[in-house]
Amino acid sequence: MVSPSSLNAALHVQGFFGRELPKDFGLQHAGEYLASNFGASYKYIWGLGLLAAGQASTMSGTYTGEQARITV
Repeated sequence: MVSPSSLNAALHVQGFFGRELPKDFGLQHAGEYLASNFGASYKYIWGLGLLAAGQASTMSGTYTGEQARITV
């Protein structure tokens, strides 16, 4: 099974690498860019990848903080 974060990285490389993008391009424009160039499904897959990355980051921080409190 392919993890959502791996899929998000693959979409990022395919969708953005080597392309001319506006200077103010950011997260708020990336989903619309993917949808307009590759289809609506890419926008939702990209969104799920962002959600998974955020959840992984939050859980890592939570567990790290818990371990720091236990060992102190």
